[in-house]
Amino acid sequence: MTTDQELDWSAVSTESCPIGLSVGLIGDRWSLLILRELAFGVDRFDAVQEHLGISRRTLTERLDALVAAEIAERTPYKAPGQRTRHRYRLTPAGEEVLPLLLALGAWGERYRTDGATSPLRMNHDGCGRAVVPRLVCTAGHDVAIDEVQPQLRRTR
Repeated sequence: MTTDQELDWSAVSTESCPIGLSVGLIGDRWSLLILRELAFGVDRFDAVQEHLGISRRTLTERLDALVAAEIAERTPYKAPGQRTRHRYRLTPAGEEVLPLLLALGAWGERYRTDGATSPLRMNHDGCGRAVVPRLVCTAGHDVAIDEVQPQLRRTR
């Protein structure tokens, strides 16, 4: 990252920082893994619990927080002769977490797997090629990390 002028980040209040606010909600290990499960179609409480090996209490707490934040939604269903249970799915806000999950997965495959290949590859439905995260500016230009320049927004 580059800066044309010195950025005095320490003088800025981070109370409303969108990164901090997001990490406070979805930044723990379990929340991110639950979001991954929902994004990949594992939508029943028991299935998520079994696949992750997470305690019922922790899963309940995280799902309740994701539902309260409107990142996931809960829908009741009832199998014949069974009690009512719930399915979970991502809301549009939750679906927008997918690029973050893709970026974490790509980083993890590159730096944390000791060369092992992920059992999963995200493919573009239209052409079948792998989907990869990348930095792009709002004009559509690919951006290298050393071309990113943090700037403080001017306030009135």
